[in-house]
Amino acid sequence: MRHSLVLLLSGLSLIGCSSNNSLELSQNTSPITAEVCCQSSQDFPWVFLNQNQTLKFNIDNSSPAAQFDTGKSFFVPMAFHQQSGNVDIVLRSLMLDSQVAIPSVQLLNEHFEVVRTFGREDFEVLFSDALARNRFELKTEVNTADTPYMVVYSDNSQLGDKVVVPHPAKVRAEESGEPLPIVTDPTYLSSTQGSFTLELETLTLSGHGQKNVIADSREKQVATSSEPIQKTAKRTPSVVQPETQVYYHNAIESAVKSDNLDKALSLLEEAKALNVEGAQQVFIKAVNRR
Repeated sequence: MRHSLVLLLSGLSLIGCSSNNSLELSQNTSPITAEVCCQSSQDFPWVFLNQNQTLKFNIDNSSPAAQFDTGKSFFVPMAFHQQSGNVDIVLRSLMLDSQVAIPSVQLLNEHFEVVRTFGREDFEVLFSDALARNRFELKTEVNTADTPYMVVYSDNSQLGDKVVVPHPAKVRAEESGEPLPIVTDPTYLSSTQGSFTLELETLTLSGHGQKNVIADSREKQVATSSEPIQKTAKRTPSVVQPETQVYYHNAIESAVKSDNLDKALSLLEEAKALNVEGAQQVFIKAVNRR
């Protein structure tokens, strides 16, 4: 009798676990109801990348949401390093716990306009190996002078659809004409949430991101050096380009958020020297939010 009771309780426990997993899976394959975070892509909370970097990150309900052509999605916005030119990237969307986010990528120019989009058809579906688990994988080279911004999000146009990963043994058999082995192709459901990795390598350097800053700085130097000779000359303040203002505002916020106050203060001083409006207010608000 006692043995039967133990078996019954064990069975109920398994049913309970199965129910919870199904509920979580259902939530991740339901349309996103979160509010859109920003009025325009220029207002995205940009993450500033290094010249060479390996990142692991999630896209989930703690991420900002925006409306894309494939539906509303959580996303991660990234800005390439200002001194990077051509950059090799490897982006993977990992298949975990019977779910996967179908990856999409937008490359934006300095005016935050979409120049190129990578969709599901641009990613390879790969079986697990020494590099990573079963996954979607994109390898490409980006000219960051033309497209300094990148947005990673999920294609939610067909939530809950099955994604099948061909078993390598079956692929080899089909290619060689041999009998198909008895193996199972792993299957996953398209989800609003997912785990990603990004590998980034700078191939060439470029000063494209600094040209506006340098131009503004040179104008200030010329104006300062001419003051002793032309004391009565009227000085025309340099015009700060919009992308320069966006860069300093986002960089200050990012530094404060990372608890790097020394860097934030240094950026604030640079911004003041270049007459970047609103930098002081951005710094204060970022500190207060901490």
